[in-house]
Amino acid sequence: MKKRCFVCGESFRGRSDKKFCSAYCRSSYHNRIYAREDREMRRINNILRRNRRLLLSHLSDQRPSANLMRLVEQGFRTDYCTGYTLMDSGRVQYRCYEVCYEVNETEQTVVLSKAVALART
Repeated sequence: MKKRCFVCGESFRGRSDKKFCSAYCRSSYHNRIYAREDREMRRINNILRRNRRLLLSHLSDQRPSANLMRLVEQGFRTDYCTGYTLMDSGRVQYRCYEVCYEVNETEQTVVLSKAVALART
């Protein structure tokens, strides 16, 4: 039984459930389907990587803090993080991958620290 490829329209023979004439056409079809989703994921991950890079550039042993407005001017996006923890004191500690930070709204500063990996049992 001859069938038509979903992508290029070429006729081909094969299994009854086969939809594409070649691996190239199959890949092209799936790349088109997932392009929008992948584009959005890349955009968000680029924002997170920029945030991490900026935080790491300001993280030092002598003074682990940064001016919030300066970070924002450099491209830091406060609305993106990889996680957060509500501390017992009521403060919120945000994470951007392995870098932890707390935002002090009154002083407009960001206090930085490296995340400590928890041992899994």
